[in-house]
Amino acid sequence: MHRTTPCFVALIVLLSGSAARAHHEDYGDPYEQAYARPGPYLALGGVFGLNDFENEIEADLGLRTDVDDSFGVDVRLGYRWHPAFSFELQYEWLDGFDIHLAGVPSAELDGFTLGTNAKSYLLTGPVQPYLLAGAGVTRLELRDTLGLDVDGDETGFQGRLGGGVDLYATPSVFVGVHAARVFNTGSLDDLDYTVVGANLGFRF
Repeated sequence: MHRTTPCFVALIVLLSGSAARAHHEDYGDPYEQAYARPGPYLALGGVFGLNDFENEIEADLGLRTDVDDSFGVDVRLGYRWHPAFSFELQYEWLDGFDIHLAGVPSAELDGFTLGTNAKSYLLTGPVQPYLLAGAGVTRLELRDTLGLDVDGDETGFQGRLGGGVDLYATPSVFVGVHAARVFNTGSLDDLDYTVVGANLGFRF
């Protein structure tokens, strides 16, 4: 079993419990209804990927390794079916973790994730903090920049744990900030990373 599975399951239970409790609360306040109404949403933004695998590469190769962090793009399409709960599809693209071996630029690791998330909102007014748990696939491509002919790509399942806060300018427009830890599995098991980002969202 992957080392992150117990933590992942625990947060799923926490989110489910939070949503269940929310069903017993009164969301009849028109003020909160405007910001937490059911319906679809779209969020577009940027992310910054923080590598957590520099030491693993160094241990495998026996060479001093430095890995630059990466910028990317985040797209989310979701549906809020309850004031305290939503599901979303997420596409996240990262444009290259540059890898330096013994101080020499040697390779670039880039790729994307595609998955689904469950979100549980802790507040339902214009400021909405939330917890998130998700799962999907990660595809990473290694591009050799040193001429060693070690190009390749791998795909594996991933889990995602995180949270954030959505700040509403109007009931239909919000700005969000978020952070999550991505846990890769299979052949990508040693390539976990953290993402932080911001997005602009629209409720329909």
